[in-house]
Amino acid sequence: MAASTPSLINSIRFRIERYPAKMVKGLASTLLDRYAGRCDRLLDPFCGSGELLVAASARGIRATGIDVNPFAILLSAVRTRGFEWSRAAILLRDLLRTAERKGKTLPLDLLGKDYWFTVRSLEKLERMRYVARMMRLHESPEGQSVLLALALSIRLCSKADDRSPKPFISKEALTRKFGQHLDPAFLVYLLHLEIQRLYGTRKRSNVNVQLRDMTERMTHVPQRIYSHVITSPPYLNAQDYYRNFKLELAFLSKLTETPTPRSEQFIGTERGPLMARVTLMDVEQNKALLPQLEDLERKSPRHAEIVHRYLADMRTAIIRLQKSMVNDGSLVIVCGDNLVCRTRINTWRVLNRLIESNGFTLFDSFDDPIRARALAPSRAGHKGLIKEERISAFRLVRPH
Repeated sequence: MAASTPSLINSIRFRIERYPAKMVKGLASTLLDRYAGRCDRLLDPFCGSGELLVAASARGIRATGIDVNPFAILLSAVRTRGFEWSRAAILLRDLLRTAERKGKTLPLDLLGKDYWFTVRSLEKLERMRYVARMMRLHESPEGQSVLLALALSIRLCSKADDRSPKPFISKEALTRKFGQHLDPAFLVYLLHLEIQRLYGTRKRSNVNVQLRDMTERMTHVPQRIYSHVITSPPYLNAQDYYRNFKLELAFLSKLTETPTPRSEQFIGTERGPLMARVTLMDVEQNKALLPQLEDLERKSPRHAEIVHRYLADMRTAIIRLQKSMVNDGSLVIVCGDNLVCRTRINTWRVLNRLIESNGFTLFDSFDDPIRARALAPSRAGHKGLIKEERISAFRLVRPH
């Protein structure tokens, strides 16, 4: 069977914790050691794959992770909570056996799905989706581990190039996968074995993860409870998080009780009516923060809209973070520069100004060079890549 080749096994091991623009393990530990020595409650409002939450859990820190991406929340939950591997193995066995017997499917709501999958692979995926919903896997840590294996399998059994964060069908992928049927059931089995090896122990964790949108006006964030907020916010125009996960999000759709986010809900998005949630006051404040916006509006109105939307979203998020923190709390942000329409933007500097305008005072900063980042093969050496990040630490002091 083609799916049993050594290259595929290596791809599976690599894919488990693969996440675009993730915080590296060493940096997460450094930030906690440097800034969270007396942490009461920690919040990561853009937790992604949960690297900071894993490090916090190992130190016994009470932590909350928030993200708008259901796949990120699923991965973070499995990594931080663990699971009972024997019970999870039984769930996986029952799912695969039932999917093999039952002809019912839960169709993928994915435009052009016949482009991404062979007929046989697609049918098996949709059968497993039906059984996964019937078993309500999202309700237990063991079921979540199986659900994670299912979500991870979708890229591997598709025609997409496995080397890139963003799914696309390359010439190399067509050559390597041509004529092969990659059995989703076998891939899920292999993936779950590796997930068991990494996380197959139930943990007593003080970490909880929540699917929330920090830019949505109706989103409730508890007030004045977090002593520390440490996070790496989404990048401006550097990662299309919706496109990165469109296959996984399509698979997870209707398998949990939470709706799949729309593309325009992701901070840094380039999609949809970008200015719909941007007020005239936002526009004026953005231009004051970033004078380059005037020139960008003349050069490329669409790219200027991307920047306006990003800054408006981050302004909303920072205001909510300020309300969620105790007085004298610490906010630590990891951010780099970005290239937008050949214009270099000091995103970290702009965010720092935005943070300081909301009652925070900078008390420490340092630079961290980026030595490894998962990127599309064609972007290797691209001059717009982020070469280093700035870590900025602030203290919140409210007026009496």
